[in-house]
Amino acid sequence: MLGLKHTTVKLVPHSYKWHYLFQEEVINIRQVLKNRHLRLEHVGSTALPDIVAKPILDIFIPYDNLSVVSGFADSLATLGYEFVTDARAYKLFIKGPEEARTHHLTFTNPDDTYWNETIQFRDHLLANPSIAKAYETEKLNLASQYSTSRRNYSSNKARFIQSVLRDIKSYTPEFVAPSSLLSTHVNPRQSISISKDDLDNFQGTNGAKDISSYTPASKEQPSNQL
Repeated sequence: MLGLKHTTVKLVPHSYKWHYLFQEEVINIRQVLKNRHLRLEHVGSTALPDIVAKPILDIFIPYDNLSVVSGFADSLATLGYEFVTDARAYKLFIKGPEEARTHHLTFTNPDDTYWNETIQFRDHLLANPSIAKAYETEKLNLASQYSTSRRNYSSNKARFIQSVLRDIKSYTPEFVAPSSLLSTHVNPRQSISISKDDLDNFQGTNGAKDISSYTPASKEQPSNQL
């Protein structure tokens, strides 16, 4: 269901299970970091319901004090995360072996451009399905050219992203992603139990069949979750 080889590009049909897996990861990360109110956002193309995506779950966490994030490495390691990038503007953890990366977990300052543009782009595409489909077309074209080079795929895709962001800056869209779609804010007061049987029996609306060969981000730059 999730997994892509490091540096490669493979796009698969959207699976609604991705949103369910995100909710499960929200609970797990809050538990190991002992922070029931930690905000986590599902970003990247797996958060967009009607377009193809690399089968890697991208999660953003806004965090004011990035200097302490490296101290989370041992706790997150219990969930299978590895701390791979200690940059000034973001801290990146990845889950899954090099042959099958499954999750990218990024901590970044909520006042930083990287955070703001990632969330703005996601919400804009959710509100504008025609732009999301144009993005899908661009991604498919690039994936056919750069199936073995994640770096080239991402750098070329950035041109489309920047053009959308320029449009966004000219106005403020009135849009709030429905909780039933993204579930980015799981209520910390709720007790949510997700069993393996629940997950196995969960039926997505357009389940991706061939996800076992997906390609993860490299070691390790931001995978351009946009």
